[in-house]
Amino acid sequence: MTTIYGPAHYKKEKKKMAKAEYQKSLERIKQEIEDAAYEETKKCVKSFKHFSENHVKIDHPKRGRIDFIPYEFQLSTVKQFTENRFNIIRKCRQLGLSTTTAIYVLWKCMFNEGYEVVVISKSLREAKKFLAKIKMAFHAIEYEGIKGKLTTDSVTEMVFDNGSRIYSLPATAGRSFACSLLVLDEAAFCRNIDELWAETFPTLATGGDCIVISTVNGTSGKGRWFFETWRDAEAGENDFNAIRLYWFDNPDFNEKWLEMQFRQLKARRFKQEILGIFHGAGDAFFPISVIEKLDGEVEEPKWRKEHDKLWIWDPPVTGRLYGMAVDTGGGDAKDYSIFQIFDFEDFTQVAEFRTKTNTDKFTRIVHKWAKIYNNAYIVCERNSFGQAVADNLWFRLGYQNMFRIKKNKPGWMTTAKTRPYIIAAIENAFVESVVRIKSVRTLREAQAFVIKDNGKVEHDNGSNDDLLFGVGLLVHNRRKILASQPIRPLKAEGQREIYKIAANYETDYQIKPVISTNSDGDLNWLYDDKK
Repeated sequence: MTTIYGPAHYKKEKKKMAKAEYQKSLERIKQEIEDAAYEETKKCVKSFKHFSENHVKIDHPKRGRIDFIPYEFQLSTVKQFTENRFNIIRKCRQLGLSTTTAIYVLWKCMFNEGYEVVVISKSLREAKKFLAKIKMAFHAIEYEGIKGKLTTDSVTEMVFDNGSRIYSLPATAGRSFACSLLVLDEAAFCRNIDELWAETFPTLATGGDCIVISTVNGTSGKGRWFFETWRDAEAGENDFNAIRLYWFDNPDFNEKWLEMQFRQLKARRFKQEILGIFHGAGDAFFPISVIEKLDGEVEEPKWRKEHDKLWIWDPPVTGRLYGMAVDTGGGDAKDYSIFQIFDFEDFTQVAEFRTKTNTDKFTRIVHKWAKIYNNAYIVCERNSFGQAVADNLWFRLGYQNMFRIKKNKPGWMTTAKTRPYIIAAIENAFVESVVRIKSVRTLREAQAFVIKDNGKVEHDNGSNDDLLFGVGLLVHNRRKILASQPIRPLKAEGQREIYKIAANYETDYQIKPVISTNSDGDLNWLYDDKK
């Protein structure tokens, strides 16, 4: 029997079909939204630039709330954050680096589960301000597909629903934080930052990252830790990646802006906060123009030997005369033992050594490299521990190519009478461009060379001047050295005899024969020595 359906039945079926289609449409739209959110999340995870330019807003002091479009120097800085575990930034004021770092922190927390960040600022007020930047940026994100939610939102803490967390706290000694990322904002102005770092570093050593941001604040007091950490980072003596940011890196700043800053700030603050120059307890000995010139001539060493303590720019060249200045420290935590090697014919720095060690080992290293550099003429300061080095070179090793006070009294004595001559030689060397300096370590000592309130010229608190005085010893004695016709460098065949003698003297550092022909010759003595 055939069933005949009436209009009411068809109308009902039509409604069912429409509802099913509508449901499918909703599910399709929902899936499309989820897919779009997923794809957008992938883009944000991959690119800080994409996240910032498409989703982040910041509060500008003049333009109000605006989209955050990072400049190239900000993107370059963030790139270095991702490539290096430890970063230290020496910056000009008003570059927006704290804001950039705040957005970087937000980016890491939103797209990483269980990511913990601790931000340390110089005061509770500044800590709250730093976190407020992150909160504002988070709440201003319009696209809910990437946003997530906060489970805790207080003035010093943010906790995300993915388990990530941000603490923003004032610098306080006695705290230790286990975290994925430690941010030290304006570190040069934080009290007890050295103690906090000493307690926190062990927790980072297992995998955490660190970002240190600051304008400079002198070389002593609260600013000492930042100054020393920056100095060692530039010299390659710690694990920090040094990032230097200048006022002209910001395209919004021009000469007119610079002039306005100079008028508003006193000269000392202008040099410190805008030019980023470290000032110490006294006035800088060298003019800014001299430091800037030296900074432009600094080069990375071509070779690093003796466990990275010896930096070499140029190998020895047969027939050339080299001078070596030697200054001996006590081997304790404060004093360095150094030597500088210069080509006497154009006064170019070719090698530099700095370490903390005992006098016996230091004597062996000095002897080894003096031989390598064509039997270099040594000016060895014989004050204090230097006497042992000078006498061992002369009497024990029979090294005759040395400056002497008397016939059998090798070395140079720095006294109240002779010290001013060395300082004058240092000034002449740098101001008149008598020498060519390539080492950033020597440059840093020049930057921290000051005139104290009592009129004494010396290194600033927390710094050293051993490398500088090495330059001064050679410059001051250059005419006397050349006039005295020191032992000329040996020819290639004579080098073999040198190493027969040197090899008989026990040393922790392997001495290899050197046949020095020219700067492009056989350099196996550099490549083969692994120490």
